[in-house]
Amino acid sequence: MPYVQIRLNAPQCVHHPRLAAQATRLMVEVMRKQRALTVVEIVTPTSLWSGGGQPVAGPLAQVDVKITAGTNSETDKARLLAEFHALLTQELGPLAAPAYVVIDEIPATDWGYDGLSQASRLSRKSGGG
Repeated sequence: MPYVQIRLNAPQCVHHPRLAAQATRLMVEVMRKQRALTVVEIVTPTSLWSGGGQPVAGPLAQVDVKITAGTNSETDKARLLAEFHALLTQELGPLAAPAYVVIDEIPATDWGYDGLSQASRLSRKSGGG
């Protein structure tokens, strides 16, 4: 049940549906997540971005990925970081500042969907509840 938020400062440079589709593809292929449960949000704020203490006008991006803790290997996560960077530069062109990709691993007890935590879903699958 991954949630991916992509923040951009250059909405005119991006084909949002394609970026969302490719982000979903990475979660399915690299992290082995279910396509139907993957949610991607693309945020195009009007706020000022800066890099090195100076305003940056060129394309910038930051990606925040939320997954259940312990569901992916270090190799999976390293590949996701590299492939997200490649996707961002493919879609945006050369970036004006570092593009951060953050993987937040959240304990199964601390998040869920449709009123149930991930831990309770795992317990039901294994017959423990």
